Amino acid sequence: MSRLTVRRLMPRMELWNYVKAIWVFESAGGLSEEELRIVVPNGSAKLMLYYKGDYEGRVCHLVVRIPEHKLFVAGISDSVAITSFDRNKAFSCICVEFYPAHAHRLLAIPQHELLWG
Repeated sequence: MSRLTVRRLMPRMELWNYVKAIWVFESAGGLSEEELRIVVPNGSAKLMLYYKGDYEGRVCHLVVRIPEHKLFVAGISDSVAITSFDRNKAFSCICVEFYPAHAHRLLAIPQHELLWG
């Protein structure tokens, strides 16, 4: 049985044209090595906040460490992300997933700067 809880929240109506979904990932710890190890790309930029625990991910040649309580923008990529974190510790993350080509409108970051890999 998985020790990972995943919830999908719908954004406010005013954001429907920009935000595809809001995801909440929570675990009290004890995840297996297979759970949340590989994150498959879907063409959407994401705004992430780890509010409990931290995270390290690798996309192509880029390794990114996201400390607890820091906002992070995950750009668009066609490569999988390999995760690395202490699976025995609790962690929680909120992820705002944008429609392709819409993140720059809310984040004030040029679209070409949202590409990874």
